[in-house]
Amino acid sequence: MIFQHDLPKLNPVQKLELEVERLKQEIESLRAIASERARSDQALRTHLSRLELLADCNPDVILVQSGDMKYLDYWAGSNSKLLVSPEKFIGRRPSDVLPIAISDKAVKCHNLCVQTGISHRYYYSISRESGLVWFRVIMVPHGDRVVSFISRVSDILDDHQSGKIHDIASLR
Repeated sequence: MIFQHDLPKLNPVQKLELEVERLKQEIESLRAIASERARSDQALRTHLSRLELLADCNPDVILVQSGDMKYLDYWAGSNSKLLVSPEKFIGRRPSDVLPIAISDKAVKCHNLCVQTGISHRYYYSISRESGLVWFRVIMVPHGDRVVSFISRVSDILDDHQSGKIHDIASLR
């Protein structure tokens, strides 16, 4: 066992130097932990975003957009599910083909996806003969592209009650 009186005597400067060195090592250790946590946090957010998409999405339409928001490709099962025919939107941006209220939401959501690297969603409605029809769009960044999964929402209140929509009034 080592006792205090067995240690060599250090002058105050040496004691401070030892303490500074110990603190530097502790700071480096904390930086490494923080860096690893940040990487883990980003990986977890990306993974959760993908899982949410899989659990949440049974799309009626899938749209692929470039980083500058031009529509590159689509899948709709039937073109009757599209707001406009493919020749009117492929190679164009949302503002070129969608009503302004929907286009503004699409642009905002697209920009959030690109900035954060995780999926985001928005809702829009269209008046049809049968009444107001709501749609949910989940945008997912994928490399230098953004993929939109569009689903008709049979009951908008289901998404509100599950916490996916926080302010139902903001949808209009």
